[in-house]
Amino acid sequence: MILKMSLAKKICGAWQMIGLCTIAVLAVSGCHREPPSERAAVTLPVYHPELVEQGRVAYQNECEQCHTIRPGSNHKAPQLMRVYGAPAAELKDYQYTDAMQAKAQQGWHWTAQNLDRYIADPHAAIPNTRMESEKITDPAERQAIIAYVSTLR
Repeated sequence: MILKMSLAKKICGAWQMIGLCTIAVLAVSGCHREPPSERAAVTLPVYHPELVEQGRVAYQNECEQCHTIRPGSNHKAPQLMRVYGAPAAELKDYQYTDAMQAKAQQGWHWTAQNLDRYIADPHAAIPNTRMESEKITDPAERQAIIAYVSTLR
């Protein structure tokens, strides 16, 4: 009986060690999650500061359903924190279309001019883009959205 108890303790001890080793291996390797990709700090000045509040409201109405402003929160579309002035297709934790990656290779940056062209008509600016929003045809609304986006630092 004592022999059986001793053997049982050894077996249980071995399984506990296997379990602990498995947890340790997973903690060090397979369960490691890369931190979210972030863009470099915005160095351009805020675009039309007088339009920022109007742009925040327009952004909430037109953009927020797909774009967030939290790094690592890329769902339907890439997050937009620090996008103003940044190179296109820069986030490593978002899968961009081939069309957007091609624009990035051509040196496309999210300047006020390029943002304006893109949100006015995404498919005219970058054919085969994934963005499915309605065109924002009102230039004043586009300028306000760009002003708000330029504050996302």
